[in-house]
Amino acid sequence: MYRVADGTVLWRAPFGAGSNISIAVSNDGKYLAVSGYALAEGMWHLRRLSDGALVASGDIVGDFSGTWGVPVSFSPDSRILYLVIGEVICMIDTATGADLGNWSVTPSFRVLRFCRGGEQIVTSDRYGLNFYATADGRLQARVALPHDPVYDTEAISEDGTRYAVFNTEDGLRLFSITDGGEALPVLSISPTELPDQLFSLQWTADGAWVYASAGSTILRVRASDGAVQTLVEDAGDFAVSADGRYLVFSAYITQTINVLDIEQNRVLYSWQGSEFQLLDAVNQVAVIERTADSTRLYLYDVLTGEGRWVAGWARPSGWAQDVVTVAPDGQFIARINEEERRTDLYNRWGYPVARWDAPYGGQPILFSPDSRYIAIGSSQLAIARGLPGGQRLSGTLTLLGWTGLLPDDLRYTLRDIGTGQVIAEAPLSLTSMLGIGRARFVVGVPYTDVLLTVSGTPFLSRTVYVPRQDWFLPISIYLRPGDVDGDNEVTLFDFGQLVVAFGSVAGEERYNHRADLDGDGEVTLWDFGLLVENFGMVGDE
Repeated sequence: MYRVADGTVLWRAPFGAGSNISIAVSNDGKYLAVSGYALAEGMWHLRRLSDGALVASGDIVGDFSGTWGVPVSFSPDSRILYLVIGEVICMIDTATGADLGNWSVTPSFRVLRFCRGGEQIVTSDRYGLNFYATADGRLQARVALPHDPVYDTEAISEDGTRYAVFNTEDGLRLFSITDGGEALPVLSISPTELPDQLFSLQWTADGAWVYASAGSTILRVRASDGAVQTLVEDAGDFAVSADGRYLVFSAYITQTINVLDIEQNRVLYSWQGSEFQLLDAVNQVAVIERTADSTRLYLYDVLTGEGRWVAGWARPSGWAQDVVTVAPDGQFIARINEEERRTDLYNRWGYPVARWDAPYGGQPILFSPDSRYIAIGSSQLAIARGLPGGQRLSGTLTLLGWTGLLPDDLRYTLRDIGTGQVIAEAPLSLTSMLGIGRARFVVGVPYTDVLLTVSGTPFLSRTVYVPRQDWFLPISIYLRPGDVDGDNEVTLFDFGQLVVAFGSVAGEERYNHRADLDGDGEVTLWDFGLLVENFGMVGDE
């Protein structure tokens, strides 16, 4: 310990561990904590800063692979010392050196992919594979692996039944995942039969082949017998179409994105660009072209080669390079800026629809195959359903025959057009008046095809179809009055209730606000006329 003013040594204490040292000083300036280890053994000390007296110490034994030292830190009030030993956080009382207990933290993991059409998402950690239900995050299966894949290259098939892993010691190994949650070895290829490193792996949909990127070479391995075929030289990233017909890859020298017909071994199309994504669901390739000051996104058809410009963004000098991710159906674009912890979201025409700031902004994202879900993060994982709080759908609401103040009990319901599932239900937010019986409204809609229903007594409900690509176009909804009893149709029962309240005004005992079809505070012939006009009508479901 040195004095800053003149460099005088105030005290010196022995410490046996000589590498991976971590040091921390408490906020009150009273304590010093130090930890260190070599290989699988280490130690920690807690000392008084004034004279170096040892308050507490201990040995550190464990597997520290994948870690950089044993971090030490103090609580803000300096009363507790924290030691992070692998996946366990230990707490030490600084005054007495007593052990206050510990707790485990979630092991670091890697998000592999969505499986089974997006119904599951699979992660891997040092203990094996984890299969989670995408809809609610439940752990459905855990598959133990005979190795720690933290530094390995991995891939799992779309149906979740096949697993491939590569490392330089064991080579390429293929496993079959059983319904019982076991990983059964299927094939092993020695590292001497493969390039030095495989940087990415991908299964074909039928599980017949595993494709791999080996630096500047793309190859494939037949799962049945381990036969290795080299497909392309001078290539970087790649993606294989679900039917196994096309290989899309980036070329280093030409700086192009290319489509290879695998069966014919012929390049069909080449486009200028540095990055790409294969959008299998729509047979398109999203190509990203970067310049010194801009990023441009194009969409090309795999079958015809035709393309169009989608969006472009200026990139100011010194601004960190953005990451662009496109949804599999091409309808949605995410532009991620990790440095600013910000993610901007756009529709397929390049119009901005939302922005995420911290904690989700700037995090890596992964779309499910049907774009229903978005996986956010790497060290931690969040699942979004479509676009939470997503695009803002605006429209005009007209209450036919209404002359009073706008009612405050109108509601809206959003349903998924494919499943009929209710996505959202809430009071309708009216933003501005447009005259008697008319107002603007705003509804947050997820990025999917939806049915929007607006309802509220005494009006018949109205349902409109809102396609995902047209959410930015304003819509108009007209509501007809006459549903006094709330059964969503105008019948003799409504007529009977109006007759009972006829001639009454607001505040009187007989007054029924549901029978006041024009909202003027009294039940008169005007209300009777509206009921007759809409008699026999039924609202939308």
